[in-house]
Amino acid sequence: MRYKVVEVSSLRELEDQVNALIAAGWDLAGGVSVVYSPSTSRWWYYQAMALRPLPAERDEPPGRPRRRGPDVTDNPY
Repeated sequence: MRYKVVEVSSLRELEDQVNALIAAGWDLAGGVSVVYSPSTSRWWYYQAMALRPLPAERDEPPGRPRRRGPDVTDNPY
């Protein structure tokens, strides 16, 4: 599993980045956090994201080729 936190200073940018990651296969991991920073006088938005490997990738030992599933053209009947 891979984990990342999106950190941006505008709600629109958070929406854009999170939507792009969701389209790329990432999942939300918890809720949005919003923090006001007095030193920068800005709001900061955070969203944790997780990318889980496909089941076939989880089952394969590292460094071994991926098993090939049955091919319909091998035996159509």
